[in-house]
Amino acid sequence: TITPDQLETALPEQFMEAAVQGKQTTSLSMDFPGGVIEVAVTKGGAPYKAEVQIMEAGVIRIIDSAPSRDGAVSFILPPGNYDVVCEDREGEYPYPEQRADNVTLESGATLGIQMDF
Repeated sequence: TITPDQLETALPEQFMEAAVQGKQTTSLSMDFPGGVIEVAVTKGGAPYKAEVQIMEAGVIRIIDSAPSRDGAVSFILPPGNYDVVCEDREGEYPYPEQRADNVTLESGATLGIQMDF
């Protein structure tokens, strides 16, 4: 997920204008330079549902979050450095967590991260 404040760094700086005359159609496609962070969550070796948060590296600002359904979740993100935080919401507050800090996601890459409670 790309938020509006990330657009400047997520998108190429080239935009095209397309003029469309009456009753005509056109289509444009753009490549977004992004990658995928795949998070696998287990507890005792079995797939486990937990809340996974993607944060800007070194900053307490959540960029995206989702539960790990069936022990896995994927995020499509712009290239950059991220902190990945996985919380066991079935535990007591403060929730037990696993972290992978300052992971680097490169354009076109798929980064796999394993979290185990």
